[in-house]
Amino acid sequence: MEISYPFWGGKRPNYCGHPGYELKCNGDAPELTMMDVSYRVLDINTSSQNVTVARADYWNDYCPDKYINTTLDAALFNYTSTFPNLTLYYDCPSGVRRYPNSFTCSDTNTNISVFYTATGSDAITVTCMDNVTVPIFQSAADDIENGLAGSINLAIAMSLLGEALAGGFGLELVAINNSLCEGCVGSGGQCGYNATSNEFACFCPDMLYPSTCPNNTNTGLCEACVASGGRCDYNWTSNEFTCNCSGIPYAVTCPNNTNTSLCKECVASGGQCGYNGTSNEFACNCSDIPYAITCPNNTNTSLCKACFCRGMLHPSTCPKDAAKVSMYTHLYAPRTSNTSTAAHRFNAPIWR
Repeated sequence: MEISYPFWGGKRPNYCGHPGYELKCNGDAPELTMMDVSYRVLDINTSSQNVTVARADYWNDYCPDKYINTTLDAALFNYTSTFPNLTLYYDCPSGVRRYPNSFTCSDTNTNISVFYTATGSDAITVTCMDNVTVPIFQSAADDIENGLAGSINLAIAMSLLGEALAGGFGLELVAINNSLCEGCVGSGGQCGYNATSNEFACFCPDMLYPSTCPNNTNTGLCEACVASGGRCDYNWTSNEFTCNCSGIPYAVTCPNNTNTSLCKECVASGGQCGYNGTSNEFACNCSDIPYAITCPNNTNTSLCKACFCRGMLHPSTCPKDAAKVSMYTHLYAPRTSNTSTAAHRFNAPIWR
């Protein structure tokens, strides 16, 4: 059984599905819980967004701890068609035991008589204390009706009951828009859920989008943006793709679209690739200031790193340590006069 959107649970994170469609693994089958009742998921039809489920508390057991009717969460599910109800009557008079469609449940050393019917036409005229209704397929109801109309024994009657309950019934998923998921998958994305906005989300290779991957081009725009040195982004105001180039958004690619050749030259010279928001052009951020393409001398900024010496600018390298200490000690020595030291503080650049 293939489990996909809108279901999640287990190894599928919650953002892979709708919050109301969590599945939990119980033994050999996934289960969903609705209105405090667990249901075994027998089949999932992803194209029609229908599922077949069966009551977990009636799986190979007809004597549950609690008697709870089948009630749907209308915000999440609806019946795929009109299903007849199988009704089980509990704590009935002992006289019903003469019928083949009756059995006994043991409860704290007490035998409780149970009677079941698929259509209501076989209902007895005695009063039972509890009853539970479970939808079943019409074919299962017909089998029970036809079997009870003939001469059957208890074993056959119980077999018909078990087959009807194990066959389950169909549900339609109503909390999702299947067309949104189809559009997302068609654009190269994967269907999911945005827990922040509580809405459908399309997970694309770069980020999540509200419906489809940008321009429905299987992330072709994103690939072009990355190739130009940018990062794929989304404009939530215009609902359009944008290429984030060092903080500046562009429609498709970063300026010059040079496959980051400028950036490679910048990094090779010891700088970091950036962007000049004033001139709308590439910038190479070096140790001192931004440059147009590469750091000065293209020498891995060795000269640049050496010229700043404890706040003093030198043309090439710093003086020897001994001379440097004696020469510039007065710049950092504390003032001893009563004059406020605030006026004499020296803010030296970081010595690189």
